[in-house]
Amino acid sequence: ISRKRERIQKKHLSVFMRYAAIILVVFGLGIGLYSVHYFIRSGKKDIYSSVAGERKEVILPDGSHVWLNSNSSVSYKENFLTAKRKVELHGEAFFEVTANKEKPFEVECGPIEIIVTGTRFNVTAYPSENRIITTLTEGKILLNTKEQKPVALLPGQQAIFEKKEKLLTIKINVPAERITSWKDNKLVFRNEPLQSVFESLGHWYGVTFDVADSSLLAMHYTVTVTDEPLDEILLLLSHTIDIKYTISHGHVIVSRNQ
Repeated sequence: ISRKRERIQKKHLSVFMRYAAIILVVFGLGIGLYSVHYFIRSGKKDIYSSVAGERKEVILPDGSHVWLNSNSSVSYKENFLTAKRKVELHGEAFFEVTANKEKPFEVECGPIEIIVTGTRFNVTAYPSENRIITTLTEGKILLNTKEQKPVALLPGQQAIFEKKEKLLTIKINVPAERITSWKDNKLVFRNEPLQSVFESLGHWYGVTFDVADSSLLAMHYTVTVTDEPLDEILLLLSHTIDIKYTISHGHVIVSRNQ
């Protein structure tokens, strides 16, 4: 009888162990699936972008506003609210960040990281261009680069980071409202070098400029652009400065008028 009871106990124990093993496997799979699922979801990004010649306003999950200039994109992970308030920028954008001292807002644009709590600022960070330009209109921001210590920026100041040279320059008393006028559907140039004018016009109209004579880029120009056709702007420019131009398939060739 004792042997029979022992066999029954062993059988029950064996059945129990099998069920326990099944439960552990299922539980383990559940944890594994949840971990993988969470990792994939946290790795996903919401991406908002604008095409050539388009400007777009985006409202982030925390209520912050982002205005995208032409050919630009801003992205953030799905855990934006629960983890870091961090976005990645390619192109140009104006940020109006909802204040939250407990959870700073971060903008990553290549080699530069911008940290804020609540403020208004403009960032130009096109991957094809050597300069990353940050202009502050309100509040305070902190710029981080791998090469230098963090630099604080105050309203009316502008930081220019040259990627190839790894050089950061700070300008003071810049006309911030004029620099950010593009988000209000106008471009304002006041005695600006043609290099800056052509860069802005290129983003605005979705074209590229090829200037044969580089000395032209140092010349200065004053104009306000709203919804005029590109050809009209260039015609006005050619009457003011001694240049000629041709437009073909989104490409503008500018040369000195002989």
